[in-house]
Formats: sequence, structure tokens, C-alpha cells
Amino acid sequence: RIVQLHALHEARMKERLERQEQKQREELERIAEETRAARKHRPARGEDRDPEATAQRLYGEHREHELRLRLRQRQKAAEDEERLRASRIAAMPSRANATATATT
Repeated sequence: RIVQLHALHEARMKERLERQEQKQREELERIAEETRAARKHRPARGEDRDPEATAQRLYGEHREHELRLRLRQRQKAAEDEERLRASRIAAMPSRANATATATT
């Protein structure tokens, strides 16, 4: 009975080890495929070989995106305020006309 249990345990361990190895191979294949796909979509830059230059470029791009976002937010706020002002102005003459006709 003990021999059978040991054999069963060894078989399960072997199966688990094979599954782990298969998962590891699949993960390596996936990483290799993603790397190939990334190289296809983006041409390699010379500065990417220099980490400092790459960091500077990425930081600059990040700052540009931040500035553009802030500009869009300001423009949106200005448009919203203008719309609000226009709706208030549009509502005011009707009140002014109502009081003017009531006083005459």
C-alpha cells in the first residue's frame, strides 16, 4: 500500500512539474512574441540604447502631455463658463422685459 502511495505521489509530482515547465515555455513564447510585435510597430531609436537619453525623452514627452492636458482643461472650463454666462444673459432680458412691461 505504501509503495502504491509513493508511486501515486511521484506521478502527481511529475505531472505538476511538467505543467509548470509547459507554463514556463508558454510564458517565454508569449514574451518573445510581444517583443517581436513591439519591434514591428516601433522602429528602434538610437537613443533607446542610452538610458539617460531615453529617460530625458520620456520625461519631456510626459511634460508635453501634461501641459496639453492642462490647456484642454482650461479651454473646457472657459467654454463652460461662457456657456453659463450666455444662458444667464439670455435669461436676463426676459426678466428685464417682464419688469419693464409691468412698470409701464
